[in-house]
Amino acid sequence: MSERSKPKLYLDNCCFNRPFDDPSQLLVRLETEAKPMNDTVLLDTGMDILVERLGLVEAERFIYLVNKEPFDYTKFHHALFEGMTMDEICEVARAASEEVDERTKQAIPADE
Repeated sequence: MSERSKPKLYLDNCCFNRPFDDPSQLLVRLETEAKPMNDTVLLDTGMDILVERLGLVEAERFIYLVNKEPFDYTKFHHALFEGMTMDEICEVARAASEEVDERTKQAIPADE
């Protein structure tokens, strides 16, 4: 199979993709119901949290350090799953999903 015709697998738990996922999973349902913030609100809220926790100078230093190191999410995922078969990747994803579901159930108190 040529490099161009190989299927690409992109794993993402972004809430924007959740409406297309299996709603019987608790985490999927919760992330689907979450109302995503627009970019401006997200940036403002994030900066407010950074300044509150780190102070203005350290918050700006944090932003500088994050911007200084380029991070390619796609390359990271290619390296993460390099050499694995599709079945192995699916097994890793299934196990991770089950772990997240279990942690989510533990974090949310049962209705009484």
